[in-house]
Amino acid sequence: MNIGKKWNIDEVIYLNKRRERSYKTDAMILAQRKFGEADKLITILTRKYGKKTIIAKGILRNTSPLVYHLDSLNFSNLLISRGKNLDIVVQANVINSFESIRTSYGKLSQAMYLLELVDKFTVENSDNHNVFDSVVATLNRINDNEDLLINVRLFELSLLKSTGFLPEFINCLECLKPTDSLNSRINFNKGGVLCISCSGNDSENIIISPTSIKIIRAMLFEKYEMIKKIKINKEIHQDVESILNKFILTNLNAPMKSQKMLDSFD
Repeated sequence: MNIGKKWNIDEVIYLNKRRERSYKTDAMILAQRKFGEADKLITILTRKYGKKTIIAKGILRNTSPLVYHLDSLNFSNLLISRGKNLDIVVQANVINSFESIRTSYGKLSQAMYLLELVDKFTVENSDNHNVFDSVVATLNRINDNEDLLINVRLFELSLLKSTGFLPEFINCLECLKPTDSLNSRINFNKGGVLCISCSGNDSENIIISPTSIKIIRAMLFEKYEMIKKIKINKEIHQDVESILNKFILTNLNAPMKSQKMLDSFD
């Protein structure tokens, strides 16, 4: 802009509209798929704009500077131009590619599972700042070699809570009274725990171990610094994983593509 020039109102409106046509944002790259001969559709999660599908034009050409920066699992800063149907990524720079995760098949399989969960449990253009903060924090901790499975379970609970699908793990679904961890039953279709008095003889009511329900409750209400100090044996880890996985699949009503990676890791 020329200093000293007098701008009329039409020129100011035009310049403001030009600025509004593009925006910068930090984004987790959740997924991508081919679109046409040389383009890709990129699914991203941002703190301000939620989940979006954008287009990366010419990314499949050898000369494209976008390939590395828009790889799935990258945390990148993007310059995006607003389009008529789809917004277009113009520039991209990696902030964190989570190299420690990429060099470990166990970590990578769990990380791709988390990204798929985010994609399936969120909708386009909705407010997902809690989910965004949670997935970035979780991937950072996993990348820094903090306990993998504890962080995956914590993220599952956080995601279920943020998206409104968190099962009831404290009060009985029937009488609404706090359930005793020693005598709790769990019903995946009803969405939570039942006390022994209300559980009856329903074959869908499954006994949950006292230790498992205590661990889940701790993960829900205690601070991370305390949770990471808890020693959880393999059997309890598997039990908690199974419980959360069943609730997740009950809500999704669809298989997870990343499950093959997880199965091969196990």
